[in-house]
Amino acid sequence: MTNKSLVVSLAAVLLMGTTAVVAANSAVTANSQMEQLQALKNYGYTHVNELEWDDHRPQLEVEGWLADNWFAEVTFQGAGAAAEVKHERKESKIVQPWGLTLAQVEQVMQQANSQGMAVFEEISIDDSGRIEIEGDNANGRELELRFHIREL
Repeated sequence: MTNKSLVVSLAAVLLMGTTAVVAANSAVTANSQMEQLQALKNYGYTHVNELEWDDHRPQLEVEGWLADNWFAEVTFQGAGAAAEVKHERKESKIVQPWGLTLAQVEQVMQQANSQGMAVFEEISIDDSGRIEIEGDNANGRELELRFHIREL
């Protein structure tokens, strides 16, 4: 975990009461976030390196790979498969696509949900296959889970 991540995590713990209020007043759930994965499929993602949800609106930022070795950073605004592209940046890469397939993202979300994660904030994978999931349980308490891609 980087120092920046540590500071962000500590700030989140200190503001847990605020987080609980936001989570309680939000219509965002793990199920609605899983529905947003359809927008990634529609856009053409094959592998994902990072997904980050906005706490206050149905917005999802995604970094990952499209067909033909195109790397894309896209911000989707809206719910479910109808989410619209708010921002995008693409570049061609010579390296082979890597990360989680969309089916693996669904597996990670289901495993995290079964361990109490009710709302997702971020899912990321590094080049060694370590997966980190951050989010909140149903009571608004922050959770961090770690898996390895071999565990899927």
